[in-house]
Amino acid sequence: MKPSSETVVIMSRRIEIMRRAAEIFAKKGFADTALQDIADAAGVKREALYYHFRDKAEILFNILKPGNMALLDGFKRIARSEVSAKEKLRAGIAHHLAQFHPSYLEMVVAYRTMMLRQAQFAELRKAWKEYERLWIALLAQAQKDGEIDAALNPKVVAFSILGMCNSLSSWYDPAGEVPLEAIADVHFRMIWSGMAAAETRRRGGKRSAK
Repeated sequence: MKPSSETVVIMSRRIEIMRRAAEIFAKKGFADTALQDIADAAGVKREALYYHFRDKAEILFNILKPGNMALLDGFKRIARSEVSAKEKLRAGIAHHLAQFHPSYLEMVVAYRTMMLRQAQFAELRKAWKEYERLWIALLAQAQKDGEIDAALNPKVVAFSILGMCNSLSSWYDPAGEVPLEAIADVHFRMIWSGMAAAETRRRGGKRSAK
């Protein structure tokens, strides 16, 4: 059954409101953005916003949820894959950075608001914590397998990787000359060369037969 024309209009209006809100949140921050700012940018009266969203926090939640879930679900598949830790790391970095295009604004807003403590964002905080745990578990297992330097703290390494990936929110230009694939490759090479176990580096990242 096809959605009615009225439903399509409502959904289009919601998307427009969220897009304009994302632009303002990225520029001014969540706390300094007023509903009137969003209404003005979307070309509607402030009262009209309440037809689509309860409040500013619900707008932000709807902006962030799709990207957060895509990030988590994609990395779950990578973590379950039957490849080496090196290839999982490469794929995980590429997957994370891929979220910056075409959803650059959403990722900027996500990085700058991920620590919001309002109850409305509990689901997103839970998803982000699970994402962090998956990264830590991947690195810890790689240490047990002898692929990564056992002296490194896997939590610190995981947070360092995510911090490097999220740094794109402050400098990446979607219209720039350097594609995300090239940036992901640079990130991977820097990270892997710094944490791979000495034996792993000597054999090119391949596990020895047992």
